[in-house]
Amino acid sequence: MYPYPKRIALIEGLKTLCSVDLRENIKKLTVPLLRIYGNLDPFIPNKIADILDEIIPNSYSITINQSAHAPFISQPQKFCKCLLEFKKLL
Repeated sequence: MYPYPKRIALIEGLKTLCSVDLRENIKKLTVPLLRIYGNLDPFIPNKIADILDEIIPNSYSITINQSAHAPFISQPQKFCKCLLEFKKLL
């Protein structure tokens, strides 16, 4: 289907996740925020959307079916449709 990412990219990404914590900063956002998830994502549990809905005011979450961690790659049409619908809310 799609090529796997290079190992070094995954390692560097994990290093960043282990060293950067933006949870307090993200709570302070005042602009509308759209979070798009894939229901087949092996990295981000589906329940995180509900948790972040409560933590981040003025945010919206959408889950795209049949999509994994990068819905903009696996479901580009659905992903773009989500962006366009979100833009209408602004």
